[in-house]
Amino acid sequence: MTFYIFWARQPPFINLNEFQAATAIHKGDRPSRPADAPGVASDKMDSFWLLIQQMWAHEADNRLATEKVHARLERIFASLAA
Repeated sequence: MTFYIFWARQPPFINLNEFQAATAIHKGDRPSRPADAPGVASDKMDSFWLLIQQMWAHEADNRLATEKVHARLERIFASLAA
């Protein structure tokens, strides 16, 4: 969720209380994609959003390992700098 907060500049499920948010997450709901960052092409943010979705996989076994997250972030940030 940290990446989501960094991007959206607000917590996910901002209109729900903690119990409602936890219930929504347990049911498999996830926050919608925030607006793209100003000055960053949408296609470059697509990779970041895909990474966030993979980190939020409902089944823990389907979530990315830390090493894979790190490698993907390095590629994403390198593409943003290009």
